[in-house]
Amino acid sequence: MYAAVFPGQGAQKLGMAATLLQSPAVSLLQEASGILGYDVTALAQTGPEERLQDTQYSQPLIFAVTYALWSLRQDSHGHPCCFLGHSLGEVTAAAAAGCFSFGDGVKLAQRRGQLMSEAYPEGGGMLAILGLDAEQVEAVCETSREFGWVQAANFNGPGQIVLSGQLTALKQAEQLAQDAGARRVVPLQVSGPFHSVLMGPAAAELRSYLDELKFAAPQAPLIANATAVPLTTAEQVKDELVAQLTSPVRWTEAVAAAHALGADTLVEFGNHPVVSSFSKRIVKGLKISLA
Repeated sequence: MYAAVFPGQGAQKLGMAATLLQSPAVSLLQEASGILGYDVTALAQTGPEERLQDTQYSQPLIFAVTYALWSLRQDSHGHPCCFLGHSLGEVTAAAAAGCFSFGDGVKLAQRRGQLMSEAYPEGGGMLAILGLDAEQVEAVCETSREFGWVQAANFNGPGQIVLSGQLTALKQAEQLAQDAGARRVVPLQVSGPFHSVLMGPAAAELRSYLDELKFAAPQAPLIANATAVPLTTAEQVKDELVAQLTSPVRWTEAVAAAHALGADTLVEFGNHPVVSSFSKRIVKGLKISLA
């Protein structure tokens, strides 16, 4: 059995829609273009790069392309035992699981990107730390909070944790992580402190938006970013899409939960590995492939 996996930001790349252009799934990109008011295919293929990296554009683009890949390729894989999505990818996972329509998913991804961009317009970011464990990273955060808010935002795998917070605190955390023996410390090219309490205003607005959408129960369990618990009702999924804006992505636990549900393979629906690259060492013997 396999778990269907969807990437979040970081999946955007020039040429990312190439495999869809001569397929029936290109109609989904055309539908998304009509909803968004700009040419999704042109943005995916030729940019410009600065718009491709802008959260407000990258989120609906990634949703549209990865969902289109799902619609094109899932028949060859059969029905998954569960769905997972990393950050934004959880929106795609919910749509793929039948929780809402593709069109509503495009609108949701667009609104989510807008709210996240507007929630903390300056002075926030994210920092990847490789080679320290969770206890060491929390010690770094505690000391760095003298300079501003910072917290763990993504537990991506053994020895790979991402921090989110105010730039003043992140700068201090970068130095402290290096002093603690981190193998690498990498500031991420993102426009805000995502998956932190600083996204509170975005979460409140998103809750109001989601209350206007029609939700259905997932066709197979959707494993939550915020808790790594398998979700089986429409209301649980709605609550999760709000909670994950301000909560860490517990990806390590989520992959383990998928394995516990019977998944022996993770299949990432994308054109290049994103979540696959940091999921390899989470569960021994778990196979990982690109759809």
